[in-house]
Amino acid sequence: MIIYENNKPAASEQIGIKACSLIHLQKIGIETPEWFALSSDCFHDFIYDHREEYFDLINDYSEDKRQRFVKILERTDFTDSTKRKIIAAIHKHFSPEDKLAIRTSITDAELNEPYIGMYQTYLFVKQNDKLFTYLKKCILSCFTEKAMSYRHKKQLLSRYFGTAIIIQKMIDPDYSGIIFTTNPQTNNANETLITITLGISHRDSFTEDNSIDVIIDKNGDIKTDLIREKIVLSKDLVAKLYRMGQTIENSFDQRVAHDIEFIVKDDKIYIMQTRPMADYLHIDKNKTHTILDSSMLSDGIKGITTPLTYTLARSAFMNMQTAVLQKQNLPADTVRKAVDNISHSICFYENRIYMRPLDLNKVTALYEQRETRKIIKKLKIMREKKQLTLARLKIEREIENENFEQLTRPYINTTFKGYTNIQLLETGHDLEAELLNDFITQIADNRTIDRNYERLLNLSENAKIFEPKKKLDTILYSPNSVVESTKDHAFHEIIKEIKRDDRLVNLFTNSTVSTLVEKLHTNSLLIFSKINSYINEFGAFGKNELKLEAITAKEDPAPLILEIKNQLISLQKPAVHEPVASSFESFVNKFRNIQRTEIKNLLETTRYLIDNRRALYYKQVRLCSILRSIYLRIGNNFTTAGIIHNPRDIFFLKQDEISDIIEKGKYTNEQIQERILDRQTEYVDNAKKPDHECMHFYGAIQPENMIVYKSE
Repeated sequence: MIIYENNKPAASEQIGIKACSLIHLQKIGIETPEWFALSSDCFHDFIYDHREEYFDLINDYSEDKRQRFVKILERTDFTDSTKRKIIAAIHKHFSPEDKLAIRTSITDAELNEPYIGMYQTYLFVKQNDKLFTYLKKCILSCFTEKAMSYRHKKQLLSRYFGTAIIIQKMIDPDYSGIIFTTNPQTNNANETLITITLGISHRDSFTEDNSIDVIIDKNGDIKTDLIREKIVLSKDLVAKLYRMGQTIENSFDQRVAHDIEFIVKDDKIYIMQTRPMADYLHIDKNKTHTILDSSMLSDGIKGITTPLTYTLARSAFMNMQTAVLQKQNLPADTVRKAVDNISHSICFYENRIYMRPLDLNKVTALYEQRETRKIIKKLKIMREKKQLTLARLKIEREIENENFEQLTRPYINTTFKGYTNIQLLETGHDLEAELLNDFITQIADNRTIDRNYERLLNLSENAKIFEPKKKLDTILYSPNSVVESTKDHAFHEIIKEIKRDDRLVNLFTNSTVSTLVEKLHTNSLLIFSKINSYINEFGAFGKNELKLEAITAKEDPAPLILEIKNQLISLQKPAVHEPVASSFESFVNKFRNIQRTEIKNLLETTRYLIDNRRALYYKQVRLCSILRSIYLRIGNNFTTAGIIHNPRDIFFLKQDEISDIIEKGKYTNEQIQERILDRQTEYVDNAKKPDHECMHFYGAIQPENMIVYKSE
C-alpha cells in the first residue's frame, strides 16, 4: 500500500503519528482539510535499491555513514509507477487549482518521544513536477544530522524507522495558530494558551509583534485583551477554539496536555494536527488533581521547616477554621462534615508547609451560608452597623490587646528554667489558644477589609474617579507597620549613638563579630545594654520568625551585630510612609455630599483594620517566640533525661509525640532518637530542593506526578 485513503483503518507504522491523529480528529467530528497519505511503503520503495546502506546506517550509526547515505538519496528519484499512483490520488482528492501542503508523518516516533520541529513541512505547493522534489525533501529530512543524532541518542534506530507523507489541501487562512491545553508559559494545567497570528505562520516565527497570546482559565473565561494593533479577535472565536481544545484533550483515554495546530478561514476552524505536549506527557489530567500553594502563608513560615512547626501550624489552622465556621451560626452537622476538608487544607510536603486551595475553597464557601434569609438580613444589618462604628472597633481591639499583654508579658524573655514538662505543656496550650483567637480576629478583619475595599472601588468607579484603585491603595496601605517603624527607629537610634562616639565607632568597626558578641554578654558599656534591650524587645523578628526552630537574635545576636557594623559604613535612615492627609480629604471630596460620610467611615475603618492586621502579626511573632522558648526548655529537659541528644532535636518531633512522651511515657529513647535522625536526614535532603510557590499534582502527591506553576 503506497497510497493511504483517509477513510480506511491503518497503524502508525504505516501512516505515521500525524496522520493517525488526523483520523482520530475526524472520528470525533473535528474538521480537517481534505488529505491522503503516502504510507511508509512509499518511503521503503524510494530507498529500496539502497537498503543495504540503510540497514548498515541504522545498525552501526556514524556521521560519515549518514552523510554518504544522504548523498545517495539526493541522486535517487521515485519510480514511474509510484509517480503515477501519487498523481492519480491528487486528481482524486483535489481540484487542479488547489495548492497543497506536504507534511512529514514520522512512523517510528512513540508518544513519549515526539519529534517536534525536526521534519519538514512545505506549504502552497503547486501540482507540477516540483511536487516530487518536495516529497523527496520530506524523506531526506529524516536523515538530517539533528534527527539522526537524536534518534541514535534515544536508542530509536531500528529497521522500522521510516516516514509517511501527508498531502493535504492548502487553505489560505485568515488566522492560524496553536492551542496549548496546558499553558506552557506558567505550567498551569488549569489554563489554556492560544497563540494566534494573521494569515499563516510557522510556530518558530511567532513574535510579540505578529501574534497574540490568549489565556483562558478552566471556566472558559478569557484573561487577555483580544485587541493588539491589527489583530482583533472575537470572544466567540476564542471560545470555540478553547472548547475545541478541551474536546480534543478529553477524547483520549489518557488525558494529557495537547499542542494543536489550527487555521481559521471565513470563521470556520480547521485542525491541522494534534500531538501531546512533550513536557507534560507524565501528567494524566483524568487523575485526582491536587494543588499545593504556599502563597497564602505568611512569609515568616515559608520554606524549609520542621515537623514541630508544621504540627503547631496545622493544629492552629484546624481549630481556627472550625471556630470560624461555628461563629457563622451554621448547623453543627455542616461544621462536622467540613472537618475533613479542613484537615486536607494544610499539608507538609518535602519539609514545607502548603495550603490546598481546592479543599480550602470548600471550607471558605461556607462562611456566608445562613439557615434563613431572615437571619442573613438581620446579621448583615448588624455587621454593617458594627463596621461603620470605628470607635467601637477600637475599643474592642484595645481590650483584646490588654488581654494579650496580661497573658504574654510574664513570659517574655523567660527561659522557663525550673518548669516541669507538664507545666510547660499547659502554658503552651494557653498560648496556642490566644494564637487561635488572634487568627480568628484576623480572618474576620480580612473579610471586612475585602468587603469595604470592594464597596469603595464600586462607589469610586460609579463616581468616575480616575485610577480609583491606585488612589485607594495610596490612602489605605503604607509599606511599614507601626511595629516595623518602631523597630527600625530603635535600631537607628543605636546606630546614631555609636556614631556620636569615635571610640565606639572604632570598637565596632575594628572588632570581629565574635568579639562584639562576647562583649554583648559581659561588657557593662551603656551601648551594649541598649542592644540587649533591643534584642529583648525585637529579637524574635527576622527571617523565619514564625518557625519554632528559627535561631533568632535572642539565641544568636551575631547577624544583628554584623548589621550594625554594616550600617556604620553606610547609614541609611529607614523610610516610613505616612499617607498624606490631603490625599484622604481630596479623595473624599470627589464624591457627592450625600456619600461623603459613608466614604469617610469606610476609609477610616478599613485603614484601621489594615494597620491592626499588621499589629496582629506582631502578636503572633511574640507568641511564637514564647512557644519557641517553651519547646527549647522541654528539649533541655529531654536532653538531661537522656531522651534526646541535643535540645534542638525537639523540633524534629511532632506536637502529639511530645505530649505522648511527657504524659504517657510512650516510645523508648532509641525509637525517639531513630525517628529524629531519620527526620533530620530528610530535612537536610529537602533543604537542597528548590522552593516552589505553587505545584500541581495529578494522582499521588509524588515528584513524578508534579508540574510546577510559574508566576507570570
